[in-house]
This record gives sequence, C-alpha cells and structure tokens, in this order.
Amino acid sequence: MHKNILVTDSIIWKGKYILDPDSMDGFFDMLASTIDTFIEKCKHQDVVKPLIEKIRKVITNSDFHRFIFDETTKNLALQTVIVHGDIHLGNIMWSIDEKGNIQDDIAAFVDWQIIHESSPMSDLGRFLAMGTSGKIRRQAEVFAIDYYLECLTEEFNGDASKIPYTAEQLKMSYNYVFLYNILFVISAGVFFLNRGEENESKKDIKESNFDSAELKIRLVCEDAVRLLEGDMKHLLEKFGS
Repeated sequence: MHKNILVTDSIIWKGKYILDPDSMDGFFDMLASTIDTFIEKCKHQDVVKPLIEKIRKVITNSDFHRFIFDETTKNLALQTVIVHGDIHLGNIMWSIDEKGNIQDDIAAFVDWQIIHESSPMSDLGRFLAMGTSGKIRRQAEVFAIDYYLECLTEEFNGDASKIPYTAEQLKMSYNYVFLYNILFVISAGVFFLNRGEENESKKDIKESNFDSAELKIRLVCEDAVRLLEGDMKHLLEKFGS
C-alpha cells in the first residue's frame, strides 16, 4: 500500500486526509481517566505505579498528542503516506479455508473511519502496541523496520534509491508512535478486564487474563521510561513538566 501511495501524484491525496488533533481532546481525556482505574486493579502496584507516574504527564498532555500529529513527520523530514489509523486485532479479518478454518492470510482491514495522512510507522506502531504481548512486541521491534524497508525495496523492484526513508528516520518515528499509543494500551487493558469480569465465570481464567494485561502494560511502560529518560528525553523535558 505504501509503495502505491508513494508513486501516486501527491496532488491526488496530499492534504486531503488530515486528522484534526483538537477533535480528539475529549477522547484523550476519557482515555486518561482509565489510568487510575488500572492502577487500582493492579496486583503489583509497587512496580507498575512508579512506572506510570514517570510517564503520566507526557502521555496525558494534549500538546504532546498535537506534537505527534503535527510535528513528528516534519521534524524528521519524513514523507507521509495514507494510514488506517486504528490497526488492531479487532479490525483485521482473516481468511478461512473451505472447511472454515482460520488461515494466516489477511482477508481485509475494516473500520477506516480515521484514515489519515501520517508516518509510515503509524500503523505498525499501533498494531505492535495494541495487538501483541510485550514479549512479542519487543521481539518484532528488533527486525520490523529493516523488514519493512526490505519489503518496500522489493516492491520497487530492488531499486533502493526510490525509498525516501532511512532506518534511522523510521526508528525515531516508530518511537514517537509507540509513546503516543501507550494511553490506548492502558485504556484497552481496563476495558477488556472489565468485560472479562462481567463475562468470565471461571476465576482462574479471569486471573490469567488480568495477569497478561498487567504484564503487557508494565512492559510498555518500562520501554516508555527507557525512551523518555534516554533517546527521547527532549519529550519528557517539553511535555512532562
């Protein structure tokens, strides 16, 4: 998809799919309200709460959200593409065989209501943060960007000179997107935990679901702290005061 956008005359699509961050303020406030709910439910508050408190001011700052929307691609001189905007497991339809068995192939992506112009890392960052465990996300992050560039080069028939990105640009952009999605990960964890409490009668399964969600969020927060105290310290200084 990105290759097709990159070779299409920008007059056709550039500037026509802009997501207004101001329209999301109320939604972000709602997401932010789930943080304390999650902390209250945590089994390991002594570990999780200090991590969240280190990043809370950044991830709940509306100016940070606007920065991600407006400035990250500009600051990185990153050529934008059209992105889905909400890639997670609930918005992916998988192929089935003649017997109705689910296959590895994707049949369709659904729910395109917030399609917009953004970084080529936007959907990848969203999917890895929302759709995988912390362990799998960390494993994928080791090779995902190099693999993306490899696949994009292949779509350009091996001509790497046509790729308008460097691995360094994409890695920095991915980190921005990852930090932006943390609030969504916490909120989704609370939502599914509440649903599990309502619908799951077996205590051991409830406990297992809770433990998985808590671990996923803890690992996300650990990695966010590492970024905000390291390579992306400027964001902590700018939006964390």
